[in-house]
Amino acid sequence: GPQELGKTRGETHFEAPGLVQQTSKTRMVTPEPVKHVRPRPPPVEDGWDASLRLGDAVDLRFDGGWWEMELVRLEEAAGGAPRRYTIKSVHFDVQHCVTAGQLR
Repeated sequence: GPQELGKTRGETHFEAPGLVQQTSKTRMVTPEPVKHVRPRPPPVEDGWDASLRLGDAVDLRFDGGWWEMELVRLEEAAGGAPRRYTIKSVHFDVQHCVTAGQLR
């Protein structure tokens, strides 16, 4: 989990181990106030995505981090292909179409 780096101006800062920059593959260290650090989510069970409904909040693994998203479309796949989800960011004007492996 995150490691405490110290305190400045009354805020605790953390380092999230394991994050890497996409281009150099070196560990990225970004001190963040504790108010920006969310707890680790519970473990994901197989088939967890079967209960997803339009409007549900999900997190997208993208660009080395997890991003808050909303489910806006479900696409059932044929021939054993994985189900596809269209999600939109709750903070930015962007959408992605992904499989459950990129979500939590």
